[in-house]
Amino acid sequence: MTTNMANALNGKIFMRIFCTLALFMFPDRTVQADSTAKTTTADDQLVMLTKRMSELELSYSRDVGELTKRVQELSDLREIDKREMTRLNQQVRKLQLLHVKHVHKTSILTQRIEEIDRRCDEYEQVDISKQIPTPSENELPRYNTSVIPLSSNAKPRETMITGNDRSTSRKNLRSKFSERSGRSQSRPTRLINRVSSVEDNVAFHAILANTISDPSTNHPVIYNQLMFNTGGANYSTNTGVFRCPSAGIYVFSWSIFVRKNQYIYTELVRNNDGIGSSLAGEDTISYTAGSATAATHLEVGDEVWVRVCGHESGSDVLANLSMFTGFRL
Repeated sequence: MTTNMANALNGKIFMRIFCTLALFMFPDRTVQADSTAKTTTADDQLVMLTKRMSELELSYSRDVGELTKRVQELSDLREIDKREMTRLNQQVRKLQLLHVKHVHKTSILTQRIEEIDRRCDEYEQVDISKQIPTPSENELPRYNTSVIPLSSNAKPRETMITGNDRSTSRKNLRSKFSERSGRSQSRPTRLINRVSSVEDNVAFHAILANTISDPSTNHPVIYNQLMFNTGGANYSTNTGVFRCPSAGIYVFSWSIFVRKNQYIYTELVRNNDGIGSSLAGEDTISYTAGSATAATHLEVGDEVWVRVCGHESGSDVLANLSMFTGFRL
């Protein structure tokens, strides 16, 4: 019995092995077709996936290139904006500095205007008659009033103060004038009778009615208020020029009035040539007047006026006490 059971078991095992070999040796046609179809579909999908991956990689590369280009453009624009901001900041700083300078200048000018207004108020309140003492008879200067005789053939001689050395002190100028005065007194003199009617006397007198503020070099001093004008004298209050109506020897005197700590050089001009000069100012205590006198021979049509030939910046020619006078001998 045991032998039969072993034989039966061996037979079953043999049949199973045979069936398995038969399946491998003779496979089913239907199963093989399905496997082939499945293999073909997988290959197609792999090809499609590979193609899609290539397209995606190409699109990615293109997008990356465009983004890189855009980033570079934005970087360039940022550099341009930075340079523009730097330039604008520099301009803002310059404008701030200019604003500070203008504010400083405005402050200085405002203080200057206030100082001028204050001085003008003080000047208007000053009583000149009380400020200027009247000298006694012994203190009055003595002048040689005699006239030097002229021969019939003598020609008039001009006395010209060139003013080349305008830095000469007043003390030296006074000493020179004293020496000239001493020499003139030692000469023999006699009186000349020059009696004529008032209508024949050519004379004028004018004063400065308006202050001339900080005049420039060669600026004419126009004495614009005429007090009198006789004998056909032709003085213009518009130009400050005297035009000679008849030939002869003329005497001119002018004065300039300035504030303390200021000075102004002026000169008397005949046909654009200086024939006399004067210095007013350089006083640290009070207002100062400077005057001078000059004589010259004029022909008909010659012109004489007063002009500024030098001054300290900010100096003014004050009104009312600045005068200009001329007459024919």
